[in-house]
Amino acid sequence: MANGRILVHAADRPAPSSNTAHVRRPLIVTPDRGSPRALADGEVWGPDAEIFTVSITGAHVWELDVVNFRDRAPEPGLPGDLPTVTQRVDLPDDLWTVLRAYALPVQRGERYPATHEQVARTVHWTKTTVRRRLERIYDEFYLRRMELPDVLDMRIQVVEAAMSHGLIPRDLGDNGDAASS
Repeated sequence: MANGRILVHAADRPAPSSNTAHVRRPLIVTPDRGSPRALADGEVWGPDAEIFTVSITGAHVWELDVVNFRDRAPEPGLPGDLPTVTQRVDLPDDLWTVLRAYALPVQRGERYPATHEQVARTVHWTKTTVRRRLERIYDEFYLRRMELPDVLDMRIQVVEAAMSHGLIPRDLGDNGDAASS
C-alpha cells in the first residue's frame, strides 16, 4: 500500500541457467475501468482503481481480482462520524444483465437463484464468463460495504444483497417484468 493504492510488483526474475529455457510471462494489471498495463520485471504499479485484476498467462490464465477497500473520508464540516447514506452501485450493463439473470428464479418465487449453467444459456456466454461476472458483482458490493448474507453460495449472497438493498425487486409483476420497488 502507498498513498491509498494497492501496489503490484512484478518481481525481478533470476537470469536463466544455461540448461533451462527462460520464458517470460508478463504480469498484466487491468483496472475495472481503464486500460491494461503489462509490468516489466521489477516494475511496481498501483492503479488508481477500486477494483482491478492481476493476470498472468501461461498454459492457463491465472487471474486475481483485487478490491482496494479504502475508508471513506468524512465530509468537511461533519464531526468524526460518517453520514448514513444509501449505497449507489453503478454496474456496467453486462453485470446488470448477469445479476438479473441470477435473480429471476427468486423473483418468480423459487428458493434459489439460477445456476451458472442457466445464466450462461440466458445471456449466451460461457459458464466461466458468467461466474467471473458474478465475482465482479460481489467485489462491487463488498467495496461499497453492502451487507451480504453469511452463506457460502455467492449466487445467494449477491442476489439477496441486491434485493435487500433495493437494487432489484423481490418479485415480478403480473406481466412477468420486474415489479417496481
